[in-house]
Amino acid sequence: MAEDIGEKLNVNRVREQVFRLTQGLNETCVEMINLPSLTIFTLFIGVVTSFRTWTCWENKCIKEEIPTLENAVGIKECKVKCLQYGGMWPRPTGSFYLGNHSSEIEMARISFEKTELPRRVGNLLRKAEVRFLNRIMGNNPAVDLSSFGVLHGLNVKLEIYDPSLHLFSTGVDESYRLRITPPSDSNKVQASIEANTFFGLRHGLETLSQLIFYDDIHKVYKIISEAFIEDKPEFTHRGRRFYHFSFKLVALLIFFFWHPLVFGISFGSALGVTKCNAFFFHDTCAGIVVDTSRSYVTVPNIFKILHVMAMNKMNTFHWHITDSQSFPYVSSAYPELSTSGAYSSDKVYTGNDIKQIVEEGQSLGIRVVPEFDAPAHVGEGWNALGQDLTTCFKWQPWREFCVEPPCGQFDPTNERVYEILGTIFKEYVELFESDLFHMGGDEVNVNCWRSTPRIRQWMEKMNFSQSTAGYNKLWGLYQEKMLRKLKETKTDPHPQAVLWTSTLTEPDLIDEYLTPEDYIIQIWTSKTDNSIKSLIEKKFRVIFSNYDELYLDCGGPSWVGQQGQNWCSPFIGWQQVYQHSPYDIVKKFGFNMTNNVKNLILGSEAALWTEQIDDGNIHVRLWPRAAALAERLWSNPNETWTEAQFRMYHHRERVVQEVPAEVLQPEWCYQNDGFCD
Repeated sequence: MAEDIGEKLNVNRVREQVFRLTQGLNETCVEMINLPSLTIFTLFIGVVTSFRTWTCWENKCIKEEIPTLENAVGIKECKVKCLQYGGMWPRPTGSFYLGNHSSEIEMARISFEKTELPRRVGNLLRKAEVRFLNRIMGNNPAVDLSSFGVLHGLNVKLEIYDPSLHLFSTGVDESYRLRITPPSDSNKVQASIEANTFFGLRHGLETLSQLIFYDDIHKVYKIISEAFIEDKPEFTHRGRRFYHFSFKLVALLIFFFWHPLVFGISFGSALGVTKCNAFFFHDTCAGIVVDTSRSYVTVPNIFKILHVMAMNKMNTFHWHITDSQSFPYVSSAYPELSTSGAYSSDKVYTGNDIKQIVEEGQSLGIRVVPEFDAPAHVGEGWNALGQDLTTCFKWQPWREFCVEPPCGQFDPTNERVYEILGTIFKEYVELFESDLFHMGGDEVNVNCWRSTPRIRQWMEKMNFSQSTAGYNKLWGLYQEKMLRKLKETKTDPHPQAVLWTSTLTEPDLIDEYLTPEDYIIQIWTSKTDNSIKSLIEKKFRVIFSNYDELYLDCGGPSWVGQQGQNWCSPFIGWQQVYQHSPYDIVKKFGFNMTNNVKNLILGSEAALWTEQIDDGNIHVRLWPRAAALAERLWSNPNETWTEAQFRMYHHRERVVQEVPAEVLQPEWCYQNDGFCD
C-alpha cells in the first residue's frame, strides 16, 4: 500500500522540480545566506520526504514527523485508539472493551442484516441506516479504490427484541449492546447491535459510527476490528442497577461458554448480556429547550439541532414555540393568531411543519415536547381574537408589568380564554404525540392583573382579596382550569403536565395549588434555590434547567434599556456545563441519593432563549456546550471536565461535520493533546 501511495504522490517528479528551483536560487538566496545549494536542496527534500504521524502517549495524541508513509498513523485513528473510551462521546456506562487494531473497509460493501419488523419500526430503522452511512462519510472525499487491494466489507447485524414500540416516551429502554469481530473467511468485519427497542438500537448505530473513521493519510475508511460495549443512560429512575437471576441468565451462561463472539469477554461482562431484560431502566430526560418566539428558527435548522442531539444521544427537544413577542404557530381553529402575531407570513410553523419535526425527532430517538407558556408570556396575535383576552400588552413602563418587553398576560377572569386554550391544547396533543406537555407558568406579574380594572372588579365580585395572596389565588384558579383542559384533550393516558418554577411552586404555596401526581416541575432558578429542597421533600419530580449552569444564552450585552451585560452573565463555558450534576445539587440540600430520591430527578435540559440568537448563530451558541450536558446525563461521570477535555475536543470535530460549532482551542492544540494545558 505504501508503494502505491508513493507512486500516487510522484515523489521523484517533486524532487526534480525542487532541484530546478534550487538551481534558480543559487545566485540570490544562497549567496545572501551563505549556504551551499546542496544544503538548500537537502532542506527541500527533507520537507518533501517528511510525513506527519500521530503517536499515542498517556492517552494523548502527539504530532510527529517521520520519513515515510508506511507507518504513519492519522489523527483520527490515533484519537480512537489512544483517547480514553476510544474518544467516544458520550462515554459508555457498562462493559467496555476496545481492541488496538483496525481494518480497512469499503463503504460500498457495508450491509445490514435484520429480521422482519413492523412497518413503522422498519421505516425508522431504514432512516437510521441511511443516517449512519451519511454520518461516516461526512465531508470526506471519495476513496480511490485503485490505490488498494481488496478492502474488507462490513456486515452490521441488527436485532430489536421489542419491535412494537415506535414512539419515544418516558421510561423507554434506551440500552444497547455492540460487538465487533475481525474479518473472517467472508472478508467482512462483523458488527452486531442488540437492543430491546429501536431507540436503543439507534444509539448503538451512533456509537458504531464513532468507531469508523476516514484515514486522511492513507485515504481509506477504517473500523476498529474488535470491540464489546454495553451501554445505557446513567440518569435513571424506578430502581436497581443490578442484574437479577433468572432462567435467561442460566441460558446466558451456557451461551457464554460456546458462543465464539463472546469467548474472550470477561465473565462479569457476560452476565450483562441477556436480551437486556436483566437491566432495570428508568425515566430519563436529557434535552434542550429552544425558544422560537423571540427569534424565528427555520425548520431546516431545527432539523439540524435534532441531528446533533441524536449524535449526542439526547432524547428530549423542548420547544418553546410562542411568547409575547410573536405567535408563529398556525392554529387550524384560530389562524388569526399567527396571521396577526407572527413576524411575517413566512416565519410560521404549520401543522405539517410540526408533524415533520416530530417524525424526524422520533426517527432520531427524540421526543418533541411542546410548551405553551401562560398565563404570562402572551401578547402578539391575541388581540385578533378580542381585546379582552389579554391585558398589559405593550404597556409602559414595561418594568412595572413584566420581565421584558412586550408585556402581556391572559385575563384569567375571561371564560373564553379557557375555551380557546382548550382547543389549542387539543391541536398540540394531536400534532406532537408527546407524553409530556409543558404549560409554562413562570414570571407572572401580579401588578399587571391588579392594574386591570375589569380584573379588579371580578375579584371584588368573587370576594377575592386585592392582596398578592388574592391574585395568587386567581392564578391558582387559572392553573386548575387549564389542567382540566389538558386532561380533556386525551385519555388513556393524558399528557403529563410540566411547569416552570414560579411563585406557585414556592414552599408556602405549592401544596395549595399543585400536586406531585399532576405536575413535573422544571427548575430554572439557581442551583441554590431553597425551593428545590421543598420540591424533593414533597415528592415532586423535577427537571433541572438552573440558569447559573444551563442557560446557554448568558454572557452577552444587554438588549434592553441599559449598557452592560445581559441579566444572567457571565458566559457559561462547556466546562461549567459538564460539572452540572442534578444529584450533587440535591445532595447539598441534605438528601441521600436513595432510589426513591433518584426517581424524582428526571434529568436536565440546557436552555437557549433567543432574544439575541437566530439562525445565524444558534448552532454556535448550542454546540458543543450542549454536548457537555449530554455526557453528564448519559454517563454521569465521576471525573471532572479535565479528564474529558481531549474527548470533547475530538467530539467537536464530529459536530462540525453537521453544524457550525464554537471553537474551543486552536487546531494546533487538537493536534498536540496536552500541550495547551
